[in-house]
Amino acid sequence: MKRLILIILMALASSLAFAQNNVRNTNLEVIGRVVDTEGNPMIGVAVYVPTRVEQGVITGTDGSFKVLLNPGESFLEFSL
Repeated sequence: MKRLILIILMALASSLAFAQNNVRNTNLEVIGRVVDTEGNPMIGVAVYVPTRVEQGVITGTDGSFKVLLNPGESFLEFSL
């Protein structure tokens, strides 16, 4: 019985480690909206990852943007 529980726990642990590794190696799509202090959309704001400025995007007429983050990237910068 103890051996069966140990095998199940080992299988579960390896499955979790595999799933966690897959999440780390997956790009993350960040979708958002830039607004001012009154809630009005901010048009033309540059949104980018600091290490990939050339691949940034500009907010649309409703202040919306969509940026793809690579594994290990966790910051966005916003600039007028």
